[in-house]
Amino acid sequence: MYSFSDIKQVHLEVTERCNAACPQCPRRIEGGVLNPKLTMAELSLNQVRQLLPADFLKQLKKVYLCGNYGDAAAAAETLGIVSYLRESSADLQIGVHSNGSLRDRSWWAELAHLTGQHGYARFAIDGLEDTNAIYRRNTEWSKIMENAAAFIAAGGRAEWDFIVFAHNEHQVEAARGFAFEMGFAAFNVKRTARFLKREAVSADVPAPVRHRSGATEAELAPPVATEHRHPVAGELQSAAERHQSYADFLASREIHCQVAESKSLYISARGYVLPCCWLAGMLHNPENAETRQFAAEFNKLQTSGSIDGLKNSPETIVMGDFFQREISSRWPSGSKGRLEVCARVCGK
Repeated sequence: MYSFSDIKQVHLEVTERCNAACPQCPRRIEGGVLNPKLTMAELSLNQVRQLLPADFLKQLKKVYLCGNYGDAAAAAETLGIVSYLRESSADLQIGVHSNGSLRDRSWWAELAHLTGQHGYARFAIDGLEDTNAIYRRNTEWSKIMENAAAFIAAGGRAEWDFIVFAHNEHQVEAARGFAFEMGFAAFNVKRTARFLKREAVSADVPAPVRHRSGATEAELAPPVATEHRHPVAGELQSAAERHQSYADFLASREIHCQVAESKSLYISARGYVLPCCWLAGMLHNPENAETRQFAAEFNKLQTSGSIDGLKNSPETIVMGDFFQREISSRWPSGSKGRLEVCARVCGK
C-alpha cells in the first residue's frame, strides 16, 4: 500500500464521545439507541505522544482530529494534544473537526491560538437556525455561533461543512453568504452517500430518525437537486435500470484507494492503526453486510493486538502483512471476499 516513511497525513480520532445524536452517524442506531460496540474510548495526551512521536510528526504535513464516532471538542485533552502537535512542528497543518456546540468561547479562542496560521477548525453545521438541529440533534445554535465567532475573532481559520438534505437544500446559498459574513474562510457543500440502500439498489430511500427508546419519530430525505446529490446516486439509478444487483454494481467498480494516493493513516480512539476511517468503521459500526464481511478477520486482529498502536509501534503495523498484503489482495474484481467498503468508497 505504502511504506511508513511515505506517510504524510494522519486522521486522528481522539474520542468516541459526542453530545449529538445525528441520525445517520454510526455512533447511534439511526440516532436512537447508542451503538453497543462503543466503549467511550478516548486517547490521552500521553497516548498520543506514544502513537505520534516527535520524529514521526516531523515527516507529516497534516494531522486532523476527526472521528467516526466522537467529536474532537468532547475529548478532555484536545487542547493539550493540539499544543503537543504544534510544539513538535511549527509548519504542521492541524485541523479540528466539531459540531461546535461543546466548550465555551475561551476554549475556542485558545484553540485558535494553538492551531495558528497552519491550522483550522471545521464546524459541521447543516443548515441555519431553523434547520441545523434537524440532523445535528442535541446541538444548540446559539452556542455554535458563539464558539465559531470566538474562534474567528481570536485569529483562527474556520471552515463550515454543510451536509445537504431535502430539508435544508433551499438554504445552501443563504448559509454560504452568512458564513462568509461571519468570517468563515471556507464553505464546503457535502453530498452524502448515506442514503444508499443495497436492498433497493438506490441512494434515494428516506432514512428513519429514532428516539433513544428505539421508536421511529421522523425521517430524513435525500436532496432533490442534482448538484446536491452524491455521484453514486446517479450510478445506482443506472444500475437499477439495467436490473443490476448491488453486488454486481460494486463488482463493476475498480478500486483506487484514496489513502494510498494521499499517503494517509487513520488512528482510532482505541489506538487502532488502520489505513482509513472507512475500514476502521468495519470494527465498530452497527452490524450490516459490510461489517459481517470482514468480521472474522477483524476479530483476530483485535484479539491479537496486531493493529493496536499502543501495543505495537505504528511503523510495525503499517509494515506488517495486514497493511502490505491482506487489504490490497481483496481489491481486484472477482477476488474472494472483495472488500465492499473499498469498492463503495473508492470505486470508480
